[in-house]
Amino acid sequence: MTQAAEIDQLDKLLAALDRAIGEVSTQAEMTHTAITNHSFGAYYDYRDSISQYDALVVTINHRKSSVPLSAQERITRYLLVRERRVLAVIIRATFDFFYALSAIPVLPIGIRELFAREINSLEVTKTRLRSPEHEGHLAPELQEDLELAQEILTEIMQKAPSLLNFDDAVGKKRHPRTIK
Repeated sequence: MTQAAEIDQLDKLLAALDRAIGEVSTQAEMTHTAITNHSFGAYYDYRDSISQYDALVVTINHRKSSVPLSAQERITRYLLVRERRVLAVIIRATFDFFYALSAIPVLPIGIRELFAREINSLEVTKTRLRSPEHEGHLAPELQEDLELAQEILTEIMQKAPSLLNFDDAVGKKRHPRTIK
């Protein structure tokens, strides 16, 4: 593929990245609405939209090495601006989700497992937020919102019931029964 064709393909991927950010934002709004109505299935669509965004970023970063340095620098700057945008969406959405969850007096069984991976996700987001290339480019309240979201999630995880464990062999050795 010629460099001009590769640049054209990368520009199409960058346009797809913008659409993916819009999808993350849309899914965040839908998830927040669902959570306020005690429905949690939309959360999976929200997480999937973030995964799709991340996959596009990986693809773009991989493919940009085949274009001239000036195009690589342009794409890198573009990706940084988009990452800042998506970080802001993720942090605000996470705060909104957990604030809405904290208002639910009795959480359903399984909610702990549903949001367990969010603990790691918040740590990854915190690391990305603190990276030097984002310093001074993001609203300072995002850090506060992220820390507050982590505190709320910790409280939710403590009060949320977990799924029932029907495995009677936990900690015991099972003996086969003989049928007579």
